[in-house]
Amino acid sequence: MSELQLKEVREVVRKARASSAPGPSGTSYKVYKYCPKLLLRLWYILRVFWRRGRIPDQWRVAEGVWIPKEENSTQLDQFRIISLLCVEAKVFFSAVSKRLCTYLAENNYIDTSVQKGGISGMPGCLEHTGVVTQLIREARENKGNLSVLWLDLENAFGSIPHKLVQFTLTKHHVPSRCRDLIADYYSNFRMRVSSGEITSSWHKVEIGIITGCTISVTLFSLAMNMLTKSAEPECRGPRTNSGQRQPPIRAFMDDLTVMTESVPGCRWILKGLEELVEWARMRFKPAKSRSMVLRKGKVVDKFRFNIADTAIPSISEKPVKSLGKVFDCSLRDTTSIQSTCTELDGWLKSVDKSGLPGKFKAWVYQHGILPRILWPLLVYAVPISTVETLERRIHHLGNPKAKRPKDVAMFHEVTEQAMVLLDAGQEVPCELMANILKFQLLQVKASDQQRMATKKGSEEKSKAGPASATKHKASVNRANEDTPPAGVTVERQTKLRRRGEDIQTPKYIDDEPEGGPQHYFLLTGFLEAQLLPALEAVGVRVDNVIRVQQERGHYNTPERRDSSVVSSERPRGSQKHCVFWSSLGDVLDRGPALSMLQDVARLCYTLKAVKSCLVCLMSYCHSHLEPHQRVAGLKKHKLVEPQDRLEDRM
Repeated sequence: MSELQLKEVREVVRKARASSAPGPSGTSYKVYKYCPKLLLRLWYILRVFWRRGRIPDQWRVAEGVWIPKEENSTQLDQFRIISLLCVEAKVFFSAVSKRLCTYLAENNYIDTSVQKGGISGMPGCLEHTGVVTQLIREARENKGNLSVLWLDLENAFGSIPHKLVQFTLTKHHVPSRCRDLIADYYSNFRMRVSSGEITSSWHKVEIGIITGCTISVTLFSLAMNMLTKSAEPECRGPRTNSGQRQPPIRAFMDDLTVMTESVPGCRWILKGLEELVEWARMRFKPAKSRSMVLRKGKVVDKFRFNIADTAIPSISEKPVKSLGKVFDCSLRDTTSIQSTCTELDGWLKSVDKSGLPGKFKAWVYQHGILPRILWPLLVYAVPISTVETLERRIHHLGNPKAKRPKDVAMFHEVTEQAMVLLDAGQEVPCELMANILKFQLLQVKASDQQRMATKKGSEEKSKAGPASATKHKASVNRANEDTPPAGVTVERQTKLRRRGEDIQTPKYIDDEPEGGPQHYFLLTGFLEAQLLPALEAVGVRVDNVIRVQQERGHYNTPERRDSSVVSSERPRGSQKHCVFWSSLGDVLDRGPALSMLQDVARLCYTLKAVKSCLVCLMSYCHSHLEPHQRVAGLKKHKLVEPQDRLEDRM
């Protein structure tokens, strides 16, 4: 291979993203994009490294970041490392990787019908999924036989040996200069990993490829292509309706799909792959692999496949998601399309309720929601009617002039948040409850103001006199009004007081002043003392807190002799009431500066006892006496007139 050309380096820098994070060197692609002379100087340096066949030590270090592979990742093997490398090294190995791909493609060393991942200019993800879907659909429609295995390698990128990479390069006759550069690059590579504020020490990478390196993807694809091609002679692949024979193994990076027309052939290929992977000191992960067997166009579960004496689950037990598409035992896309529509509705409602301006909502939809729904529309057979329904939903939420339902409350967004919490079995927090109470109070005020406006309009309409008969009379009356009769003083309609005028103070409370009626509300049934600061934070003033209890205490109920009715008739929430009243003083005293919480009055109202029970040794008010009149076990108790010190009298 000849030395690197300037146009190759320029092409790599031009296609690179300017927003890529810089590595240990601190230099980003943007520097070389906007500084042509620096790019020329970089090309001179890269030519020296190419001629010498040595990689500098500064390029063989990386900063690693843990990325979870699953939703609830807790173990170390559930994470993968993304490396931040020097930009200069990425530019150099991007040019080398492009040359290597060209060399392999020109010599037909990589079969793109088998391995589509990692090959430049080969968008194989959609093609891989499309071929698998087509073969399954033809087997179902033609009532044919088909055996499919979706195999997953355990930590494939981090467990591939460096010796396997070197063996693959030698097997494919890669030029020695390129092989020596790659061997020197991996010979003394060091990395450290950061998680939060903790950073590990430097350690040497002795196994696995460097994720984030521009040449690692090509090396991994080349090694996987060698393993899959070695297992192909075990059995032939299925045949399409057009009569074309398909390869039995398809791979997209580390995702392998085995497809044969017979179960024994699928077992032979699985056995061959297992031996090859074990020889490469790697292994499959049965828990994430799936199997499917079609007999006469229907899924059957009587055939099982094993990896190292561990059974592979079938898609009847657990559906599989391969390259963004879900395969289940129904062999149809109905469930996946419905879930996509449900997710889209949830995303659109979340954006609509976010409170963002319209242009920000449009940006979130364009860059956040639209890319997530384009892929399902590509891989699934979505009916045109469903697509039109999705378009109407998007247009309805995106059009600010669209008609809204008239029966929706003005505080429906707050109540919907509370409904989500209640449906999940959670309690509504005090802050959200304060907002709900405020909106309810505002609604009461708005309805009262509307009532006053209607009443005032009707009064003005009733006071208005009949219109004049002719314009002449109207003009005469208007002229007479302008000239008051002699000896009559005219009172001016003004609120300004004259000097010496007596100030008349009203002797009553105006229930409906000019500024609107004064509303006083009574709130009952809350047991959270923190609700008072939350109400004050949203502008709702609390005047007093009233405690209602009966004589001899409301909560200190002695043990009853009839144990069969104690649990059902004992007042519920008594402990919460005690906690509320014990913490109320601290909550009111700890209010912020200029707070009105310290002015809240605490009142106590005691209900008078009407009867005393000689069996319970307790006096009751009218409300708490009701169980003695209703429960059969308590009706036998003897009730007398209320007495003080009932225990001493007994």
